Amino acid sequence: MLRHNRKQSAFTLIELLVVVIIVAVLAAVGIPLMSGNIERARASEAESGLGTLRTAMRTKVAETNGVLPALAGVAPDAAGIGINAADLDGRFFNTVAYTVTATGGDGTYCVAVDGANSTAPQAAQVATLQRSMDEQGNIYDDAACAGTVLNP
Repeated sequence: MLRHNRKQSAFTLIELLVVVIIVAVLAAVGIPLMSGNIERARASEAESGLGTLRTAMRTKVAETNGVLPALAGVAPDAAGIGINAADLDGRFFNTVAYTVTATGGDGTYCVAVDGANSTAPQAAQVATLQRSMDEQGNIYDDAACAGTVLNP
């Protein structure tokens, strides 16, 4: 009589359950961390566009000896500051989402972006996001340079 002593090896149910629990815990921790990074990335695109506008406005202030025309919420490409319509186009925001407001005369201004106005490909994901930046580079959590300063 032939006897085969083959040892069968396999994972037990307990071992599989432990692996599933570990994966679930890692997912529960990782997903909120990832979503926070995604929100910061969306805000970074807005703030980058504001920085571009601030640079253009600083150039305009230098060219006009500190005197800006009164701009009341006009589109950047219509503000006469050297911004082309496509300069601010991104994944979440485009030119129509940005506005420039200058009090005129003293060189102070506010550049703003409002996700609700964006028509960019992923605009729906930033519909509630607003940021603004003044001439000093302060970034605000609203579209009027009057909210909470995010970069004190």
